Amino acid sequence: MPTTRVYPQDLAKRLYEMRGTLGLCTAAVLVGIAGWWGYATWKEGREMAAQMLLAEALASLEKEVDPSGGAQLPPGKGTGGLQEALERLVRVRQEYPGSQTAEQSVLQTGNIYYHQGEYEKALQAYQEYLGTYPSGASSVLAGLGRAYALEALGRVEEAAAVFRTVAERHRESHLRAEALMGLGRSLARNGRGVEALETYRRIVEEYPGTPLARRADELAALLAR
Repeated sequence: MPTTRVYPQDLAKRLYEMRGTLGLCTAAVLVGIAGWWGYATWKEGREMAAQMLLAEALASLEKEVDPSGGAQLPPGKGTGGLQEALERLVRVRQEYPGSQTAEQSVLQTGNIYYHQGEYEKALQAYQEYLGTYPSGASSVLAGLGRAYALEALGRVEEAAAVFRTVAERHRESHLRAEALMGLGRSLARNGRGVEALETYRRIVEEYPGTPLARRADELAALLAR
C-alpha cells in the first residue's frame, strides 16, 4: 500500500498549528521544532553522505572485473579497486558510526572477502556484524555468510550449527530454506547422513515446488541409496 512521506517541516507546521489545543506556548513550540527539525535534517544528511561513500566503495569493485568477460580478476591481477573499496567501507564506519549505512558496510566487507576467497577475513566481518548488530536488518544474511565462510574453511561441524541456528531463529524468512539446505549439506559432509536426509526431506515437505525443494529431493535420493 502506497504511503505519503511526512517530512520534518510538515510535522513541524502541524505541531505549530495545534499549539493552542496542546496547551503549548509559541516559544516552547518553536524551540522544540527548531531542535527536532535540525536534528532530523542533520541525521538525514549524514545518512545520505554515508550512502554516497558506500556507493563509491561498491563502484570501486568494478575495477576488479575483467572487461573482456565480466569475470572477477584473479587475486593480485586487479587495479587496486578492491583495496579502495575496503578502505571506503572502513571510512563509512569511522565517519558515520551508528548510521544504517555503517551497518551495511560491515556486511558488504564480509561479502567482498568471501567472493575473493579470503574466508577467514569474511568470517571475521560476519561475526563483527552479528556481534554489533544482533537484531540488525541483515542479521539473516550475516548469519548465512558466517555459515558459508565456516563451510569454506572446512569447519563443517561449526557451519552446521550456525545454519541450524539461522533456520530456527528466522522461521518466517524467505532465506530459511537456504539455511536448511546448508544444514543438510554440512551434516552430509560431516558424516551425519541420516540427519542430512531428514533435513532434505524437511525442505521438500515445507517448500514444495521450489527449486531448493527439487534439489533437496535429488540429494535425499542420493543419500537414501
